[in-house]
This record gives sequence, structure tokens and C-alpha cells, in this order.
Amino acid sequence: MGTKGFALMVVLVTGIIVNVDSYDTPTPLVEVLNPYGFRVSIPDSPGVQLFAFHGNINQEMEGNEAGTFSVDIVSKKNGRWSYTNPTASLNPGDTLYFWTHVRVNGIGYEKFHQEFHVPAKPSQNTGDSNNGQPQSGDEDVYIFSM
Repeated sequence: MGTKGFALMVVLVTGIIVNVDSYDTPTPLVEVLNPYGFRVSIPDSPGVQLFAFHGNINQEMEGNEAGTFSVDIVSKKNGRWSYTNPTASLNPGDTLYFWTHVRVNGIGYEKFHQEFHVPAKPSQNTGDSNNGQPQSGDEDVYIFSM
């Protein structure tokens, strides 16, 4: 291979490496619903095709185990990919252990070893990032930062 051929190959390989899409998996928003339930969501981004949530309440996760809650969300709603569990109970002092998977342009991105600690005194919030309104108007929402 001559100098010109080698230079062309370097340019092509560099172009492929530089153009590889990367995705920074967002930290999910966790909302505690009243009287029961919780919601975990991420904002929509270009190319997102699926959001998966795997979690346990008060039981640590081992690697990529399925967990008590194991769901794939295949469509967004109001600009967010959300999993809502209307029956689980998150009480002050509980810990939600979880990991998430996001498929973007056919490539999977995992974020392991996440925890959400339910504080002793939630502050009620009448809205979230959904234009200042809860995703469902029939529940009180408590939002906590992780």
C-alpha cells in the first residue's frame, strides 16, 4: 500500500471513529405518587427508541438482574419516556434500587447501580417537566432530586 492509500485509510478510519454516535444516559426523574405508586422517566432525545427500567424496593440489584419491576417502554408521552407503577408503595426511608437501559439508534446504553432514597418529608409539587402539570391529573405528585 502506497503513501496515498495509507493516508486515505487513516482518513476513513478516523471519520468512522469520530462519527460514532454517543449517548449520555440521563439520570431519571423519580416521582413518588400519592397515595401509592411511583414514576421513573427520562426526557426524550433524538434517536431514542426504548427505555427500560429494572428495580427493587429496599433490595439491592445484582448486576443486570431483572428485579421486581422490569419493564420496557416503547413509546414516549408528552416528551418523556416514563414507567408508572400505580400500586407500589414508596415510604419515607425506603430505597429504590434500579438500573436503566436506553436504546438509541439501535445501540443500547445501560446505567447501573442507581439508587433513589425517599426522604422523610416530601414537598408536594403540583407539576413536573410536563408543562407544569402532572402526567396524570388524578394523583398528587412528589418530586425528588437524586
